[in-house]
Amino acid sequence: MLLAVFLVLFAVMLSVMRYALPHIDHKKYLLEDYVSEKYGVELKIGSVQADWEKSGPSIVLNDVVLANGDSSPVALGIKQVHMEIDFWESLRLRMLSSNAFTLDALTLEIDADRLDGAGESDFPVVDALKSLFLEQLQRFSLTDGEVAITRNNEREVLQLESLSWINKDRRHQGTGAVRVQELANNSASFILDLTGTPDSLDGVMYARAEDLDISPWVSGLLATRRPLRESRANFEVWAEVKESHFSAFYTEFHESKLAWGGDDALVFNSGIRGGSIQAQPVKDKWHFRVDQLIFDANDQSLVTDLVGTVSDNELLVNTVKPAPVNPFLVLLPLFTDDTADDNIRDINPGGQLATLQVKLQPKGFDLAAKLIDVSWDQDGYVPGLSHLDMDIFWHKKQGVVLLSADDSTLDIDNLLPESVKVSKLRGKVFVYRQSLDDGNHWVVQSHKLDVQSDKLSFQPAFRFDTTSRELSVSADIASRPVKDIQHLLPGPVIGKNTTAFLNRAFVGPGQIEGATILWQGKPAEFPFSGNEGVFQAKVQVNGSTFRFSDDWLPLEGLDLTLLFENDSLTMHSPGGTLGGVAVSDMTAVIPALRGDSKVIIDATGKATGADVTSLMLQSSLSGSLGRLLEKDVQIKGDLSAGLHLEIPFDSNQVIARGEVTLPGNDVHVSSVKMDFAGATGKVSFENEKVQFTDLEASLLGQPVRLSFDGKQEDEDYLVDLSLDGTWNINPLLAEFNPDFDTYLSGDAHWQAVVALRIPPEGFSYRANITTPLTGLSSKLPAPFAKTADSDLLFNVISEGNEQASTVKASLGDDVRFEGVLPHQEMQFSRAHLALGDSDFVGMGIGFSISAAMDVVNVTDWYKTIELLVSGMGSGGESGTQKNALFSVPERIFVNAGNLVIAGQNLHNAKITTKQQNNNWMLDINATEARATVNLYDDWLSRGVAVEADYIRFESWESEDEGVAHNWDANTLPPVYFHCKQCIFLDKDLGEVTLDVAKATSGLDIRQLSAVSKHGKFSAKGKWVFDGDDNNTLLGGSLESDDVGLMLKNWGVDSGIKDSGARMNFDLSWAKSPMDFSAESLTGDVEWSLSDGYLSEVSDKGSRIFTLFSLNSLVRKLSLDFRDVFAKGFFYDDMSGTLSIADGKAYTGDTVIDGGAGEINIKGYTDLVENQLNYNVVFSPNVTGNLPILVYFLATPPTALAALALDQVLTSAKVISNVNYHVTGSLSEPVFEEVGRDSKEVALPAKTRPATSPDDPITDQDMERIKLEVNNG
Repeated sequence: MLLAVFLVLFAVMLSVMRYALPHIDHKKYLLEDYVSEKYGVELKIGSVQADWEKSGPSIVLNDVVLANGDSSPVALGIKQVHMEIDFWESLRLRMLSSNAFTLDALTLEIDADRLDGAGESDFPVVDALKSLFLEQLQRFSLTDGEVAITRNNEREVLQLESLSWINKDRRHQGTGAVRVQELANNSASFILDLTGTPDSLDGVMYARAEDLDISPWVSGLLATRRPLRESRANFEVWAEVKESHFSAFYTEFHESKLAWGGDDALVFNSGIRGGSIQAQPVKDKWHFRVDQLIFDANDQSLVTDLVGTVSDNELLVNTVKPAPVNPFLVLLPLFTDDTADDNIRDINPGGQLATLQVKLQPKGFDLAAKLIDVSWDQDGYVPGLSHLDMDIFWHKKQGVVLLSADDSTLDIDNLLPESVKVSKLRGKVFVYRQSLDDGNHWVVQSHKLDVQSDKLSFQPAFRFDTTSRELSVSADIASRPVKDIQHLLPGPVIGKNTTAFLNRAFVGPGQIEGATILWQGKPAEFPFSGNEGVFQAKVQVNGSTFRFSDDWLPLEGLDLTLLFENDSLTMHSPGGTLGGVAVSDMTAVIPALRGDSKVIIDATGKATGADVTSLMLQSSLSGSLGRLLEKDVQIKGDLSAGLHLEIPFDSNQVIARGEVTLPGNDVHVSSVKMDFAGATGKVSFENEKVQFTDLEASLLGQPVRLSFDGKQEDEDYLVDLSLDGTWNINPLLAEFNPDFDTYLSGDAHWQAVVALRIPPEGFSYRANITTPLTGLSSKLPAPFAKTADSDLLFNVISEGNEQASTVKASLGDDVRFEGVLPHQEMQFSRAHLALGDSDFVGMGIGFSISAAMDVVNVTDWYKTIELLVSGMGSGGESGTQKNALFSVPERIFVNAGNLVIAGQNLHNAKITTKQQNNNWMLDINATEARATVNLYDDWLSRGVAVEADYIRFESWESEDEGVAHNWDANTLPPVYFHCKQCIFLDKDLGEVTLDVAKATSGLDIRQLSAVSKHGKFSAKGKWVFDGDDNNTLLGGSLESDDVGLMLKNWGVDSGIKDSGARMNFDLSWAKSPMDFSAESLTGDVEWSLSDGYLSEVSDKGSRIFTLFSLNSLVRKLSLDFRDVFAKGFFYDDMSGTLSIADGKAYTGDTVIDGGAGEINIKGYTDLVENQLNYNVVFSPNVTGNLPILVYFLATPPTALAALALDQVLTSAKVISNVNYHVTGSLSEPVFEEVGRDSKEVALPAKTRPATSPDDPITDQDMERIKLEVNNG
């Protein structure tokens, strides 16, 4: 019953499966998930088609992709999988069983490195695939498959065109066709017969290739000169498999063909006619043996037996037995072009290959070989050799050959007179491929061979390009006497004329210390007339004398090198002597070895300027360059020179040119008396022509750059000299006039051009100097003043001869100069300097200056002219004095709109200055002054004298205000000043006289006076200047018949009327008269004023009373007693004395006797602090209405003071005394009434004021009281 139920259920399930199969595509994810869960890999199925066939389900899977990842070292992609499942067999075996399994368009990627390093269970999916294809599937087929195996980062692709596979129990068989992408372009058939489990298979594989195209493999293996054009390989391969690995190989070669060559090369046919290869693995390498391998090339054969090993990326091959060299030549066309192949065949190489070892790698191959008894023939100028042993080593694309020979023959009689028997030869030869623009060239080269023989021992080196036929050869030959030179020279190429010249030129025994032969070029193109190559023979001769011309001294003590080059000869010597000149680097060239040729000599030498001059005087240049160096341009010190001579064999037209290098010489140009120090640069000459450019030297202590061009013109020698430099003005001033140093500073670029003609006697010249003066700063007065960043063109033109020069110069538009300079005196005999718009013409004897400018500062110009004429200096080491370039000006003419003298402006001024016997006389005529000024050359004895008709200065501007001077009486001149009419600051001083004379210790002020209409001031004194004693003494008097008018003329409105004055003073102060100060002022003043009155009393009009503040006192009294002072302050006299000490002016007897009363003043004024301290007592005249007037003049120059006081008493009760105390400053005095006394006086009735009995105080009394209260 249970069985029946099971069968029914099974039948139902089977029916369900049959009906569900067409809809399985919707459940494909179940299979994808299953594979993912079971094997850990990602499976993707594009679509699934299924149906039930006779034996079971038929399923088609489209676009199946199994991705690789951490769980799988393989990646699988199949376009379509068709399988027929044997349902009942699968149930019986309990595993999937298929009768038919077809794969279409399979791609399989295998990471061999991961797979080889994995354990048995590292990748379950791999085991599942093995089980599927070797156990579960009874058979399967594959069309269009590709398997890619990656090992060591290299990918190898196998393309399976077809594969049929059968699994039966433990036996597995397959047949198909395969192509290895990297090896061949078509496929080979193969058969596999294996037994065992998927993890351990044994069996055999057989493959056969018929006309297999192996060009990819050959081209990648060999880097040949000719490309592989065609390949047809025929061979059979048997491979043994043990435990799933290859354990042995055997290959049988059949006739195969390889054709080489491109479109631009002949076809080279080669091939393999037979042979076999056996190989077995040993550890990680395969060992192989090649037997009777026959290689054919262009109808020649090479048979060889080889052994070797193969490992990853490496093939090692060794020969088994010796072989002749010539057969190997069949391989040369693979690595050379047709021309190189022919060249190698022309030298007919021969010998025996003793051993050979070759190692092939992807990047190239290595080789080691030994050849014995090698020989080749002479080919043109390529020497031949016999009986040579060679060791060859090759790496990639280059190799080296070790040479060894004994008792050999060097065939070189095509180049030297005869061949050489070689007793010993040793050396190395290198072979390498060189990439050039026209392709790869194979080169054979040796750096040095050692060849020993009984006649000649030398060390040749060579380089031969087998492709281009370029040959390079050098050979060193041992020492020989000079007489044997002909044995070493290449006779076929040097010619007869060269031989004759060498026989005449070499004098003395001498010794050939060595010779060298050089060759470069294709032998077929000799003598290289088109510069296709070069042949050289170099001979070294020591201790020889070389006479190159009868017109020159011979070269002596030469170590000479002869160099034959093609058909020319070059001779070189490192040293020798030519006259007194030490010659170095001498070269003599015969450009063409024929009769009409010439010898060209170049040499450098070191000598003194005198030695070079002596050599030129003993040469063919004695009449030109020799005379120039001897007389006109004299060079001192050591120098070096380069000489170039061209001496023809068939004429006397010698060309001599050269270059003299000055390392820092002193050069004297006698004609223009110019001395250049430290000259550096190069001077070139060609016969009589001399030139140099940008020669650097020092002129007047500063750098200068020079260019020179000299040539002969008939009997005269012409020189064009140009100079330029950037000079700092200060060193130049230090050379000529150091006093200008504080006025001029900075750098300026200048240029000069000199044209010089030198006849047999004397010379003439013309010179031009220009500079924009950019960078130069001038503090000189205009128009010489400029800033550093401004331009002001300075131009000098000078021409003359050996006697004198005429100089014209200009500075901008406002300065012009012209002068005549005698060379013997070196001081201008005639010169004129014109400034501004001056139209002065004419140039008399001496130096004159004219100026027409808007503003002229006399002080500045006096200093400038003094600097200009003070350029005196020593005459060099002798210490003799030389003249200044400019003499003292004889005449100066100035027209100025504004003439500034001592800071004062003279308008519309005209000045004429003349100099006689170094004494100056100035006539000044201007709006402000007309005077004659004499400035004496004996400055400290006679000084300055001024005689003026008038001087009128409305204002005075002190240039030195606020500047402290340290006056020195010993340096100041005596001064005499007399002015008939002197008005200063609108103050009429009248006739003023000042007479100051030199004294033993200081200066005597013999007279200081000012005489005007109403007053006379007269004083005398001295300035004591003796060591530490430095002070000024001044004493005198002041008298006036009307001091009010006198003061008014002096610009002081005092208000004093009809009063005379007299004052005597005796004062002194520290230091000079110009250093007056209140702090050091001491002395006495006595003064008095006669009767008069003050018409007005105010602070503004009476500042003359400031010393006692009497103006303020009078003002206060006028307010207290206004009826008395209403019409002025009358006084009879006022007088007093002042004692001045410690900066304070004391008085104790100042009395003002006025009509209204008497004023007594005692106290002092602090002149330093401007403070007051006085006691004033006013005693009114109570009986007669008498005015009180005090008049005092307090200023130090006049010692006068005035004060007016007038009081009218109108009351019977009057004031008898009023006491004041005055303090405060001079500008703001403070009055304090300290007391007053009063008494009753009976007055006449007519003067008593009318008052009411009820109101005894009048309105005037009330006003007076208010004023008294308000004013203190």
